[in-house]
Amino acid sequence: MGAETYRDSSSAAWGDHTSNAEAMRANNGTAGVNPGAMGTGGMRAADEMRSIGRLFSELSTDMSTLLRQEVQLAQAETMEKVRGYGQAGGMMGAGGAVAYAGVILLLVALAFLLAQWMEFWIAAGIVGLLTVVVGVVLLITGRNRFKNMDPAPEQTLSTAKEIVNDLKEQVR
Repeated sequence: MGAETYRDSSSAAWGDHTSNAEAMRANNGTAGVNPGAMGTGGMRAADEMRSIGRLFSELSTDMSTLLRQEVQLAQAETMEKVRGYGQAGGMMGAGGAVAYAGVILLLVALAFLLAQWMEFWIAAGIVGLLTVVVGVVLLITGRNRFKNMDPAPEQTLSTAKEIVNDLKEQVR
């Protein structure tokens, strides 16, 4: 491999249009050396540089793929949690509507029953007060259940932390 061929290939690879002599002067004689003049050691160094470049390229591609997969996992986990919230809310709504109709009938019956021993308006007031107390207890219980649900995608966060820790260890 002649000096002219090496200069052309290094210029193409590094976007550098200086001659070998100019590169050596610029770097105190350490860069731009013709690998052909150094024997197979120079060729091995050039191959190692290409291998390192290829490794960084593969690392970049792998990281990109990994991040894309993590985003997809986070979306899937979030959708699963949203579906759970929707089902819980729907069940609460449907159960509440059915119970509401039944409770109204029972409350009217209870008010008529109590009206046998007292004025109807007093009986209706007592039944109404008891109904409000039961309703508040149910609302507080439902609110606490929603508070205990965690919307964060735990698996994705755990995996992301592991990846960050692995990358930190590899960089060291």
